[in-house]
Amino acid sequence: MTTTFSYAQTITTVTNEKVGKLSSVIKKKDVLDIIKLKISGTMNSEDFAYLGSMNNLEYLDLRDVILSSDKEKDHKEEFTKHNELTLPVLTHLKELWLPLSCTGFYPYKSNIPNIPVLEVLYIRRGCEIKMYSDNREEIHLKKVNILENDLTKFNLDVFKDAPQNIRQRELDRLIGQDRRTSNYYERRNLYNEKGEYVHNINQKIFVDSLVVPTADCLIKDCLPLKEISPNYIFINEDKLVILNTWDDKYNINDIANIDSITPFAFASSNITSIKIPEKIKYIPNYCFLNCNKLEKVILNKSIISIGENAFYKCVIKDIEIPQSVKELYFSAFESCPIERIVFLSSNPPYINDTRGLDNLGWNSTYKMIVPKDAFTAYHSQNLWNEMNIVQKDAQSSFNITVETPGSILSSLPLKNLSSVESLTITGFLYETDLDIIKKCKALNT
Repeated sequence: MTTTFSYAQTITTVTNEKVGKLSSVIKKKDVLDIIKLKISGTMNSEDFAYLGSMNNLEYLDLRDVILSSDKEKDHKEEFTKHNELTLPVLTHLKELWLPLSCTGFYPYKSNIPNIPVLEVLYIRRGCEIKMYSDNREEIHLKKVNILENDLTKFNLDVFKDAPQNIRQRELDRLIGQDRRTSNYYERRNLYNEKGEYVHNINQKIFVDSLVVPTADCLIKDCLPLKEISPNYIFINEDKLVILNTWDDKYNINDIANIDSITPFAFASSNITSIKIPEKIKYIPNYCFLNCNKLEKVILNKSIISIGENAFYKCVIKDIEIPQSVKELYFSAFESCPIERIVFLSSNPPYINDTRGLDNLGWNSTYKMIVPKDAFTAYHSQNLWNEMNIVQKDAQSSFNITVETPGSILSSLPLKNLSSVESLTITGFLYETDLDIIKKCKALNT
């Protein structure tokens, strides 16, 4: 047994050369003195049972441990089998490196976490987090680090005489490719009894920060992600930061340097205002769904696209769409009390909506303000011609005299009736004049 120094505390480093003999390597008189421990060698259930006597352990590094079922006594509790691991209850453990040869990890003893104060977990991408049932307590961690598979940690010689298809199957099993994981951004739409969106209710391990080596971990073959719901995702290779799930415990100003946002990231949160960070180019579908306190949104000048129902049921009344936006959904603001949307581009963004726009839930007198001389460009486009488009700085108040009934249109802006807010009329009107007045949807006096 050797002791090395790390930070301000010591790390006890041991090699367990014979399975079932950890109690001979670490003497009983020393177990309560060990705070940080790194083990290499081979361990079976008896060794892990003895590990459970180290009640003051806060840091445990098992990355170089080979799991074994050899020489186990029948009456002993089973902690490891078929390269899967269940740890004994370690009430003070805060940081854990799982064996790189581990293919499955059980974080619960029955339905209760067996490491109740764990904060940081290191686990390889081919190691599955396994659960006994859905009826279990939540686990909250500060950080989970996903490690790449290291084939040198496996004894592949046992497959050397097997047929090629068998060798490949076993290799896929060891690195997790036999159980493909879906794209991590593809969330199921789950709603509670109030019709409010909730995140994946099957995930019980909530993490402040998830660190992955490469972006493809979020697309396939990263087994731990099936049970983990992170707030932030850090991609080491690309040096990217993704906001995956907002938690109202954070300060909204802390997102200034994130690179991307996932669908549903802010769903049902209590934020009241947000300035979209400069690096964000796409606001994904349902991103701010049911944020019923969100009333102020400032979009950056790099935004290219605004997704479907992105701000559904927010309380936004007024928003400015920058020139950079090339496509959007009108339904992005569905069920918001929209009064005014200002578009800065002279070229209308492409509208992705495929359903009718007659039930968006906006204020009946809403306006879409477009740049001066851009009215025709907007109004001539499909779907745009159904909206209340108003040219910027267009005259909104009119005092007219109708000398000849049926001629009111000669005194009003035919192409911009939506701009008319105030109208004073002297003279006689025909039914056709009244029909024109009805088209002045912003009219309030």
